Amino acid sequence: MEQVLKFLWYASTIILIFSILIHNPKSEGLGTIGSQNQFFSNTRSTENTLNQVTWLFLVLFLLLTTVIAIN
Repeated sequence: MEQVLKFLWYASTIILIFSILIHNPKSEGLGTIGSQNQFFSNTRSTENTLNQVTWLFLVLFLLLTTVIAIN
């Protein structure tokens, strides 16, 4: 059982790292002047989905870390 937990912990770690690295930097450049960010709603939904996936794997990582530390 411990081997399975460690495998899931490693997999969640790798996916969490990649999901953090995929995020676009949030810069306050000239694009915010003309409200161009609202024009691309598909980009915003993709970013929201990526945020949800990142939070999901962060919670999974923390839970697995706690369970492994208790064992």
